[in-house]
Amino acid sequence: TEVVVMVDADTVLKEDAIEKILPALSDGETLSACGFVLPQKRRTFWEKVRHIQYLYFIGLPKNTQNFWGVLLISSGCFSAYNTKMLKEMGGFPEGTIVEDMILTWQGHLTQKKIKLVPQAICYPKDPENWRQYKAQMLRWNRGFLQAISIFGFKLLKNPKLAFFSWWYLVSGILNLFLWILLFGYLAWMLWQKTYFVRPLYLFFFGMIFEAMIVLIVIIVNGKKTGTLKEALLNYPLYWFIAPIDSYLFFLSLWKEWIRGQKLVVWEKGH
Repeated sequence: TEVVVMVDADTVLKEDAIEKILPALSDGETLSACGFVLPQKRRTFWEKVRHIQYLYFIGLPKNTQNFWGVLLISSGCFSAYNTKMLKEMGGFPEGTIVEDMILTWQGHLTQKKIKLVPQAICYPKDPENWRQYKAQMLRWNRGFLQAISIFGFKLLKNPKLAFFSWWYLVSGILNLFLWILLFGYLAWMLWQKTYFVRPLYLFFFGMIFEAMIVLIVIIVNGKKTGTLKEALLNYPLYWFIAPIDSYLFFLSLWKEWIRGQKLVVWEKGH
């Protein structure tokens, strides 16, 4: 057929998802289009965390990338591809844990369009417990690091792609540094039995500003997806998981780049 639709085995599509996503490929210049993602179940702590993360990270960062025409990834759980273009590019690449991201970047570097269609919704089965969540985050992070290693300065052929991909890397390292600094300072205050909080003001002001942005995005996308009430109830989980995600990013850096232990086994966890 003219279009190939890739759907993960554990993913369910909304009834109109395919008819919503197909028009994005009609211009003959688009390699791939992906949809909005919502957890299939939202019962456990980790599923609720993922719900909030999808609403925010697809709602703002990924929509921003879409606006500038440089999605970092056409989500593997549900994407539609122009069959002819896919064949011309040799199909899905091998040698990494994130063939969907590699193919997306190859598309950008060969002047092909990659789009996000928020109206096309899919429901994957997301992590139910810590073990599954950790496995998924390590796979995503280490796959991203593998992509960076493969493309390197070739990304400069598309300055926008270089900016967003390298910014994701730099922001991950900066977030890690800030959390280490915060917890280190709090530990120092407890050790010294002092409560000199003035140096923390800038950090807290930054968090308050970010909290407002995250809340607005979650409200907007929660309303669009019909999950507003759940989103408001689960909003605080965003802040609980942030330092944990920074730790997992560090663990990914440590294993993939510092230790040189390339991840080659794809583990879903469930």
